[in-house]
Amino acid sequence: MREQLGMTPYMMQIALNQTLKQYFKGKKYAGPGGTKELNFYEQDLPISEDTDDDVDFPAACSPYIITELGDIKSPVGNEPMTVNVTLYIGAYDKGHQRQGYRDVLNIEYAIMRRFRVCPRFGHACTVEGEIKGKMSKDDYHPYYFGAVEMIVTVANPTPESDPETEAMI
Repeated sequence: MREQLGMTPYMMQIALNQTLKQYFKGKKYAGPGGTKELNFYEQDLPISEDTDDDVDFPAACSPYIITELGDIKSPVGNEPMTVNVTLYIGAYDKGHQRQGYRDVLNIEYAIMRRFRVCPRFGHACTVEGEIKGKMSKDDYHPYYFGAVEMIVTVANPTPESDPETEAMI
């Protein structure tokens, strides 16, 4: 029986979003028109197909988490790949008390807590080392932003575990 194949960074991104969707299921945060469940996006917000200039598309996507993959390193040997991941968090709150920052801060903390308590996800991925949270210092009211940065290790394919590699030899 073969070992599990290595994952691609894209497969890790999908697994991370699925893990976060499950973790935040039922929780609501500031968005246009009241509180809503989080939306999840890969790499960036989608491009608006709405031709109505009056529609505030980023607001319509709120609240959200964007899973962005950065630098990817694949070391020699059996060591796992490392992927720099940044989770961008956005909330929308028109209130005069500017409470949208609380949602962003609470989402940051929840992500950090989740991966400190249980760093593994997707059967082959692990959050390693320091997890950093950051709040935007700029005033974009009614938008509120933050980010969580972390390094994720992803199982690297080897000649023994990957039939495509084996066929090339």
